[in-house]
Amino acid sequence: MPRYFEFEEKLRGRVKQIEVIESVGNSKYTILLPNDQVFDKKFSYSEAMLNDPSFEVKFNVMLETIKLVRN
Repeated sequence: MPRYFEFEEKLRGRVKQIEVIESVGNSKYTILLPNDQVFDKKFSYSEAMLNDPSFEVKFNVMLETIKLVRN
């Protein structure tokens, strides 16, 4: 999952915690922001990150929130 590592690098220093669960058929991401806001995202098999690693699209709201939190 090279795309995950690129995504993780973008979040480094901007989030408190990332929990990732990838299993056959499902993905679950829980990301804790510095302001204690939590983003939970679950993806079915067809949306799972292993099949469709479009992190910037799937996490666009959270990424915009990070920009707002940092300013």
